[in-house]
Amino acid sequence: MTIVLFLPPLILSFFNHPLINIINVAYQSFIVLTFIGLMPIGFMIPNGMTTTLFSFIGTILSVFSIWSIYKYRSTHA
Repeated sequence: MTIVLFLPPLILSFFNHPLINIINVAYQSFIVLTFIGLMPIGFMIPNGMTTTLFSFIGTILSVFSIWSIYKYRSTHA
């Protein structure tokens, strides 16, 4: 499931077109919102600290990925 979720951004990252970068950022923003939604769920379930930890790490990595696309686009524009 994780591979299927992160495969489209990986494939889109090989193309250097502004519209594809925007689509990639929109898709990854959906992933960020999903990870943020998992954080409170991890607090509600018993022994859910692992879920909360992985959702926090996933949020940080996804935000860093979006930031790197923005930074790359701003330096190569």
